[in-house]
Amino acid sequence: MVWGTRSLFMSFVSLLSVSAIPINTEIDNALAVIRSEQAAKAPALRIQAIGASIVWGQGSAYGDGFRRAMRSALVAEGRQVNMVGSKKCGQMGDNECDGYPGLRINEIRNQTGVKTALKQKPNVVLVLAGTNDALQGHDANAMANDIYNFINYILSIATNSVVIVSTLPPNGNKKAEAVIKAYNTLLPDVVEILRGDLKKPVFMVDNHSSWWSMADMQSDGTHPNNNGYVKMARVFYDGIHNVASWISTPAQSNLPAMGPSDPKSIGPAPALPQQP
Repeated sequence: MVWGTRSLFMSFVSLLSVSAIPINTEIDNALAVIRSEQAAKAPALRIQAIGASIVWGQGSAYGDGFRRAMRSALVAEGRQVNMVGSKKCGQMGDNECDGYPGLRINEIRNQTGVKTALKQKPNVVLVLAGTNDALQGHDANAMANDIYNFINYILSIATNSVVIVSTLPPNGNKKAEAVIKAYNTLLPDVVEILRGDLKKPVFMVDNHSSWWSMADMQSDGTHPNNNGYVKMARVFYDGIHNVASWISTPAQSNLPAMGPSDPKSIGPAPALPQQP
């Protein structure tokens, strides 16, 4: 499939980005009150995060990447959250994820652990994959095809899930960054076909917005630093809230509604920043 040719492309870019943009502290505080009230009535969250080394949390404090700050913010407002996955990623208590350092989109899809975790029926699946494709010189259109097929694969197993797919963050490698920008431009088209045409619960968040810069990345130019990971946590946190009406109660299983708490030895999770 050739992506990026749909006539309504520019009109739905703004509709598909689900990152909320708080204007100031008063609005953010008011939103927090509303979300806390809603949390008591909301279904438990069984979240599977899928990707490569960024999802795994490479180079982050305690190896938790964005997952700990995101989860802690959800729990703080009264949500029950259980992170699921086939790997133990980082020192946070609820540290299960499917982060596979160095792998491309199709390679991640083919991991047995991804399928195993999807069979635990998460009701939210977070996907950030493709940086390794870009670093290895893959074509943006092929990447869009791969993520389209990957999301369909996810929903064929986790049939009760909402998928939130992210753009790729900035990269210090100029050739990779050019591919990343091209892929990010195509991603709304992928989401529009999946949700708009095929009526599948797929949404997009943006981790390559004007809020981001290379100052949010480690010296390797590929992985977020601690500041970047916390920004990413905010983006996914807002994304989950903005699709709340699509999230249903997790399928019955022997999994607890609430995952393990963080060990006291790693201290409190960082607070989420406001987006400008």
